Amino acid sequence: MTNFKRFSAAIAATLMAATLSVPMAMNASALEGTGTGSIAITTDTDVTHSKLTAYQIFTANASAAGVVITGWGDGVDVAALGVDLKANATIGSLFEDVNFAGSGDDEAASAQAASDVISNLDAGNAEIFAKIVAANITGTGTVASVSGTTATVSGLPTGYYIVVDAEAASNGDYSAYTLGILKVVDNETTAITGNTKVEFPKFDKQIGDINDTDTAAGTYSYDEAADHDMGDQVPFRLIGTIPSNIDKYDEYNMTFHDNLQDTVFTLKADSVKVTYYASSSAEGVDVTSSFSTTTTNAANEAFSGTHEGDKTENLTVSCADITAIAGITLDDGGYFVVDYTAELTTSAKLGATGNWNSAYLEYSNNPNYTADRTQSDSTANSPEDSVVAFTYQTVVDKIDAITKEALPGATFKLEKVLKDGTTKEIDVVKANEDATFVFTGLDDGTYILTEVSAPSDSYNKINPITFKITASETQDDGAEALTSLGAEVTNDSAQTADFAVKNAFVLETVGEKTAAAEGEVANGAVYTKVENSKGTSLPGTGGIGTTLFYLGGGAMVAVAGIYLISKKRMKNEE
Repeated sequence: MTNFKRFSAAIAATLMAATLSVPMAMNASALEGTGTGSIAITTDTDVTHSKLTAYQIFTANASAAGVVITGWGDGVDVAALGVDLKANATIGSLFEDVNFAGSGDDEAASAQAASDVISNLDAGNAEIFAKIVAANITGTGTVASVSGTTATVSGLPTGYYIVVDAEAASNGDYSAYTLGILKVVDNETTAITGNTKVEFPKFDKQIGDINDTDTAAGTYSYDEAADHDMGDQVPFRLIGTIPSNIDKYDEYNMTFHDNLQDTVFTLKADSVKVTYYASSSAEGVDVTSSFSTTTTNAANEAFSGTHEGDKTENLTVSCADITAIAGITLDDGGYFVVDYTAELTTSAKLGATGNWNSAYLEYSNNPNYTADRTQSDSTANSPEDSVVAFTYQTVVDKIDAITKEALPGATFKLEKVLKDGTTKEIDVVKANEDATFVFTGLDDGTYILTEVSAPSDSYNKINPITFKITASETQDDGAEALTSLGAEVTNDSAQTADFAVKNAFVLETVGEKTAAAEGEVANGAVYTKVENSKGTSLPGTGGIGTTLFYLGGGAMVAVAGIYLISKKRMKNEE
């Protein structure tokens, strides 16, 4: 027999980190009789516990003189618990002489011997004990009723209990389990004044954006939506933030699952890099070698298929246990970043439909998991997070300056102006039969349109047109959309129309896509007309100029005058 009051105080003191309680004071009147008590636990305001359940480890009788442990409770598989306790490398030797078997007096002695060991555990070893108990619970236990932020487990006979989530608690679409709470129960309500302290990671997928004209190469801003040229190596970023109770996990799996839509994006496999940041202000540590990367396209039903019904996993980046990564310290607020690039192909959709892709994080969600006894439910998936890349087109109608009729036959070159002052050739296109030529897959930024060849020798080539494409997107996570698209001429060219004339758009957001009252945003097009004029173009300055033409004409007039005068004199002499 042991003094239950001493046992209660010792357990509460050594298990404070695990139980979230303070030493419990029990008086004689509270211990008298064999009635029932309750455990009242403060829960987190933003966490839902659907099945917080108490399982009895030890049974006991209380009296004014003390408490007698009478045996093992019906909430644990005693034989399996004994095997796992003795097999544990850290605390196994402490239970070496405990017999986890028998009935009647032998059962009472077994429970007594185990309780003597538990009473002397320090906080760290008490957590190990709690995890092993959680792995060996049995039966239905007693489920708590939840009112507001208090979960109360009522009708508990005197004894020693572990309280765990029989089903994962949730915070939005994230799920996780409470670390086992150990508590002594007498004939009163025992309040746990902390809270369940169930914690969740966070996940975010982002896409990099750059305006090549205004920003130096490689300088990206990351958000939920971006626009890019076809052929760009588009940067993506997957961010997994560790939970604040990471120190309660023996192992922690973190696996990033990514769906790129491989018909639209081509993954650059050797671009994958994983970096750990202890905080937002800390210098990153390259931990790529601690993660395994798989780029084999495979079906994954965990994806929602929201985007074109695609459920293909194109990239998997995984670490079975981030707690074992050397050279880093996993602190509250720490996070892992997976960076990679993928080419935006010519299969990309133009305009407001956008090119969507998504990812989710698979993470350990049960701190009661122990490496030597696998829990049946030890990982969960974060919500799927999507990003979108938009790309546009420029449509130019070639017309006669006088008749305004279509004028086929010209060839145009489009170049993009870069931040360093150089240009990048986008394409060279010959107008089709309708005298329309199209440059597809464009980003925002400044472009130069140059006529390489005129429709025929009788037409003049236009002066190069410099124009700027502008666009804006909604960056709200879950409501990304293309909200405007336009263009304007930025240099002097007498042969251009205003790009903005056809780009006054009225938009309506429908789900995650944006429809336009007119077609320009929907198909991502900015329009203009280019006029060609006939006739000879005389040089102004430079070259031979017009002076020689004037001098030559004057000489011819003088010769003609001399000829006429001479002829008249000859006639008079006759």
